[in-house]
Amino acid sequence: MANFIYKKALQYYPFPNIVTNTIQLSLLKQGAYTPNPDTDQYYSDIPPAAIAAVATTPLSGVTFTGGELRANDITFGAVPAVGTCSAMVLWHDTGLPTTSRLLCYIDSYTGFPVTPDGVNWINVQWPRYVPPNYTLIFAPILKI
Repeated sequence: MANFIYKKALQYYPFPNIVTNTIQLSLLKQGAYTPNPDTDQYYSDIPPAAIAAVATTPLSGVTFTGGELRANDITFGAVPAVGTCSAMVLWHDTGLPTTSRLLCYIDSYTGFPVTPDGVNWINVQWPRYVPPNYTLIFAPILKI
């Protein structure tokens, strides 16, 4: 699958307002979640067993200018040794999985797949997001 913005996010979420909300990033286990860009809407649509880790802190330093999303690098603490991880999801955290909207699915970028070892932290460098017609998603760079 390729990176994408969930269609429900496009319907309900004003992307320029992304800078004022709590935006989280979750690391997903390989093969444990089959995303549906047309119908998946909430974080609760992802099976809990598919979530390897949630970033240590929400995105910070977020800016959205001219269709480009930028943020500070983000860290997943010592991710448990859960097998291979091959995707991430960006989501608006409301405090409840049933109301936290899925924004983007990311599986195509430098550093994936990755196999956490339970000790080392995983750092994601956040270059940029440029959505020509909402078809291309940013490509963070994974560092361990």
